[in-house]
Amino acid sequence: AAVAAAGAAAGVAAVLPLRQRLLRKIHAAELTCMAAAGGQSAPLPSTLVAVGTSDGFVKLLDGKTARLHAHISVSRDLPRLVAVDLMQGNGLLLAASSDHALRLLDLQAQRLLHAMRGHHGPVNACGFLKGGTTAFTASADRTMRLWDLERGQTLRTIRTAGPVTGAAVNANFGVVVAGHADGNISTWDPRTGEAPSRPTLVHNDSGVVGLTVSHNGSFVVSQAEDGVVCATSLETMKVILSLDGLGSVVGPSPPSCSPDGAHVLARGAKSLRCWSLVTGERVCMHEVTAPTCVCWSLPHAFTAHRSGDAAMWDSSNEGM
Repeated sequence: AAVAAAGAAAGVAAVLPLRQRLLRKIHAAELTCMAAAGGQSAPLPSTLVAVGTSDGFVKLLDGKTARLHAHISVSRDLPRLVAVDLMQGNGLLLAASSDHALRLLDLQAQRLLHAMRGHHGPVNACGFLKGGTTAFTASADRTMRLWDLERGQTLRTIRTAGPVTGAAVNANFGVVVAGHADGNISTWDPRTGEAPSRPTLVHNDSGVVGLTVSHNGSFVVSQAEDGVVCATSLETMKVILSLDGLGSVVGPSPPSCSPDGAHVLARGAKSLRCWSLVTGERVCMHEVTAPTCVCWSLPHAFTAHRSGDAAMWDSSNEGM
């Protein structure tokens, strides 16, 4: 019931990814992570897709046409980007990278605002919190950090029960959900100052490689190394849906909920699958070449690939 209610609560149109609308080569190296958001101001496109690369760049795409708008180097050291998050409306981007740093970039000015360091292990996730003045990171060093983005400094370091291999937040609700290498999921509310909740086992014998929080904040969708995707109620911490068929996957690999909250898209090593979060039924599947990440924050879903290609998907079923 909680999952079924999510679609009605969001009220935003979504285009089912029934076929690949276009495929564009946007970089010579591997694409590694994606984020998207609307409400942007000139000179940025009004809807924006940000794609991280394995050699330290952020590629900016127009969310309506998938045309390349700009690209920005985050550091002269060219670190591999492992997670990005895009703020709605203000052109700010967070980028977590293989050098254990979190960077804040002003995309309108195309400049680096802060490079924030403190983790002693791989940073696997990052995200803006409500208001956009603070952010979180999650790391395999068994910590999550809260950052002051105006000063570029750590506000708080939280110890976790084990290495954090994925994390996500719904900025409107503020609770960070963390996935762990042992298949557990825990929650942390940065507003209370309390420690994370006791971990709950969601994925048996398989580490979490990515997760996303629903648009209404009622459940989390996670993916494990064995490819299984689970929807878990954040109120009861009980698994509502378990969706399989993708096969093993190497993270980071967060699934992505549709803007209306009714569907979820996830990747395998050579495929994509979309399911209904209302019924658990598979809507579509596609065999594709080496997908590395999915993003469905805008009406159309986007995917990025190891080849340096980015794809945009739509609902036309011609040729299927």
